Amino acid sequence: MICAGVVVNTGSVIGADVILNTGCTVDHHNRIGDHAHIAPGVHMGGEVEVGEGALVGIGATVMPGKRIGAWSVVGAGTLVTRDVPDGVVVVGAPARVVREL
Repeated sequence: MICAGVVVNTGSVIGADVILNTGCTVDHHNRIGDHAHIAPGVHMGGEVEVGEGALVGIGATVMPGKRIGAWSVVGAGTLVTRDVPDGVVVVGAPARVVREL
């Protein structure tokens, strides 16, 4: 599902059953895994990889070239400056792991 105001740039690959919510930006050469949810107002730099089933929360920013692990949750407003492992919750600026799922 692609909601209003979403921008998807060249070379990006979007998996099955993905939600690109209102006003998010998916920059060049991103890879969004199946069942992922990119919440409203998320901004992702180029060459970001979002794993299967991951949730990137409202207003989060993911710096270029970073990876969000499968089934991980990025909290609202979080700044991702390093790769996020599979199956964790990260929050803050910069992002830090606060819980394993």
